[in-house]
Amino acid sequence: MSLLDQHSLTQHIAAATHRGGHTLDIVVTRSDRPITTLDIGRPRIFSDHSFITAEIDLQFQHGQAVQEIRRRHWRRMNFDQLCDDIACSDLLVDPPSDAVGLFTCYNETLQALIDKHAPYGAVKVPANSNAPWFDYSCRVQKTETRRLERAYQRDQTADAFDVWRRQSRFLRFFLRERHAEYWSATLSACARDPKALWSKIDAILRPPSSSISAEHTATEFALYFQSKVDAIRLATDTPASSIII
Repeated sequence: MSLLDQHSLTQHIAAATHRGGHTLDIVVTRSDRPITTLDIGRPRIFSDHSFITAEIDLQFQHGQAVQEIRRRHWRRMNFDQLCDDIACSDLLVDPPSDAVGLFTCYNETLQALIDKHAPYGAVKVPANSNAPWFDYSCRVQKTETRRLERAYQRDQTADAFDVWRRQSRFLRFFLRERHAEYWSATLSACARDPKALWSKIDAILRPPSSSISAEHTATEFALYFQSKVDAIRLATDTPASSIII
């Protein structure tokens, strides 16, 4: 029972299931999947064990939490155009002569150019991390499936639908095979280490936890670092005179 509690599992049989008065047959589910009905029949003449009937709700939620963040579109940036704009900017054509003006021109020029060539945009990212077995090959097959889906939605032809359907079936088969291969290899590698083996089994049986992420705005970050700079300036405002020997 302690092992079941560690892995968030529940044992639902609380009565004897054997003719001798022992509980030999059990029904174990995840704690968040309760049993709606449970019927324990009496041992019959042909068997000394009870016949157990249970109904379990297996309607898993497939929706994935998604959070929206602001991110620059670096992949859309044209490097050659950026270099041309820098070459034509005041930073290189007519730079200021003093150090303060040069730093100001440098910051303002690069900030304006980066906002022009790589502006901010809203990006939706999954709040949950990918499974450990979901590697590069899985991403390639998933990307190909999404590409064929978009092609079918654009063309609406029977051939495009057949290609997309075959790729979708292959993707499901490929992910199941990759999942089985990963955990088989992982558990085999931990065969001589019971502690590591139980940790891997715990990762398989434990239900996904809801991720809670703190949100911070750009203004909060700016105020935080500004306060650090102000504290440093205050501490070094009146430094003691140095003695040079």
